[in-house]
Order: sequence, then C-alpha cells, then structure tokens
Amino acid sequence: MNQFVFIFLIGAAISAGIFGKVTTRGAQLVKFDRRLAVMAVIWGVCALAETWLGHLTGRWILSFDLRERDIFLVHIIAGALLVVAGMRMLFLAFERKTLVEHRMDEIDVRHDAILGIRLCLLSLMAGVALGLLEYSLKEVLLVIGCMSVCFTAAGYFAGRAYGVGLCRRAYMVSGALLCAAGVLVQLPGA
Repeated sequence: MNQFVFIFLIGAAISAGIFGKVTTRGAQLVKFDRRLAVMAVIWGVCALAETWLGHLTGRWILSFDLRERDIFLVHIIAGALLVVAGMRMLFLAFERKTLVEHRMDEIDVRHDAILGIRLCLLSLMAGVALGLLEYSLKEVLLVIGCMSVCFTAAGYFAGRAYGVGLCRRAYMVSGALLCAAGVLVQLPGA
C-alpha cells in the first residue's frame, strides 16, 4: 500500500473521531465567534503534538538493535495499537449515554482544550504505530494536522446544524478505519 494513502487513512480516522466529539459541543452552541477558529487550531496542535510524541516514541523503540524476528513483532505491535484505538472508538459509538441538553453562548476554550487533549490520545497511539512503521514524520504531521483543524471546524458547524446525531456515525467511521488500518499493517508490502 502506498505510504501516503496509509497516512491519509490514519489521518481520516483520527479526524473523524475529533469530528464526532466536536459535533456534540457544536450542538450546544448558540452562536459562533472567533473562538471557533482558535479551538480548531488548538485541537489541531494537540493532535500534532501527540502524533509527534508518538512518532518519536516509535522511532526510539526502533533505535534498539532489532533482528528480523523483532521487525515482525514491530508490525504486530503497530497493528495492535491501531486496532485498540479503533475498538475504543467503536465502544464510544455504541455506548449508551444520555446527553444533558444545555446551550452555550460561546465556546468554552478551557473545557474544549481539555477534551482535545483527552481525545487526541488516539493521535499518540497512531503516532507510535506510524513511527514503528518508519513513515515520514513530515508527511504524518502535515496530513494529521491539516485534517484535524479542518474536521474540528466542520464538526462545530455540523453539530450546530444537524445536532448530535452525527457523533455516533463519526465514531463508527473512525473505529472502522483504525481497525482496517491495523489489519492492513499485517499484510505483506504494508
């Protein structure tokens, strides 16, 4: 599989998870202001930072003297990390949760930033997997950063326009893409 296509698949999965979370926040907003752009950048920076840390961790693991058998295990670990992240997103999609309806006059930057950090742990796991697979750090950060910012802004607008109904679907898409990526890593030529 083409390296850029695989990175794009991971970026789409992470961004779909972010989109799902942000739609719930967007559904609660009464109006949009310039804080929306600030939050989109904050979520993008969180995703970038955690992906970068994960990529460095994956590269650090590879810095040890690895034999041929160990390289096989590295692919197994990278795939397992992606599948675990995907299963977490699928769990969120099917979780029965009551939503307390309340409206916000403006975006709560502090609360949304904390949500961004928590949800971007998926970026950390994906970053470790991509680092273990020795994918280019520049391409990884470019794709995941850009997609995270765009999907965050789109999530606020979609949540405001369509409500929280998109949240579960976005989590399902995210989980399915991450699980598929975890399986694709195991195929020869990945």
